Amino acid sequence: MKKNMLWFSALVAVGLLAFSFAASGNRSTLNSKESSYILDYRKGGKNVIDELYEKLVEKDETLQQHEKEMKNIHQKKQLLEQQWNSYNRYSSDYYALATSMAKEIQQENLKNKVLALLDQHKQRYSQTIENPLNKEFGIIQQQAVALEDYQNAFQILTTLQPLEEYQKIQKPSLQECNALQALQGEKLKAFNSKLVP
Repeated sequence: MKKNMLWFSALVAVGLLAFSFAASGNRSTLNSKESSYILDYRKGGKNVIDELYEKLVEKDETLQQHEKEMKNIHQKKQLLEQQWNSYNRYSSDYYALATSMAKEIQQENLKNKVLALLDQHKQRYSQTIENPLNKEFGIIQQQAVALEDYQNAFQILTTLQPLEEYQKIQKPSLQECNALQALQGEKLKAFNSKLVP
């Protein structure tokens, strides 16, 4: 129950933030190409929500700053993960190769000593470096998922007002629909008079 209330409170906060962005009238300091670049870290192609949101970003300095911050977080996460993966893989490759080489040693006593030393070294690495950092990167990933959830909610709440404006402005005219129906009716009558006995 407490967890649900926290999520509800967070969603309300996102909604209020989205409303403040939608209501602001700040002028854009970026052109379309630059604002599109801000959004290019997102996964997949653009959809209708992305298009509506991007138009808002182009016109709102606060949204532009928000997107810069989100992109910065995303890029730092990618860079740090790449650095860690490369670092950890280097150590893992070493231990795998060293173990394989040690097993080729013909002197049994020497081989066992080298293998024991390697195992001890590997365990120390796992306990003092690998496991603690894996835990930290697990937290980073969890928070990245949470950020993506809130960003999705934020985009939806921010673009509801532009959607309503689109629906009002682009709605097909009822009069035009009735006029077309009348034309269709006249043509149907003409067909009936000529083709139906």
